[in-house]
Amino acid sequence: MINNNVISASSDHTIKFYDLDEKKEISVISGHENAISSLAISPDSKILISGSDDMTIRIWDYNTKDLM
Repeated sequence: MINNNVISASSDHTIKFYDLDEKKEISVISGHENAISSLAISPDSKILISGSDDMTIRIWDYNTKDLM
């Protein structure tokens, strides 16, 4: 959890960001071709890494949600 945000990954190939204060989804990113099975956030909260059943990893800029 970062700044009252929760991040989830799922079998629909997306990563979703939720705001706990507002109780709503705030962002969705996609870039995998199969279910996302793992997520990691860098210690400085600037990078998000996702791993997928499509045998790939993706590295994302946490703030912009863009692939790096």
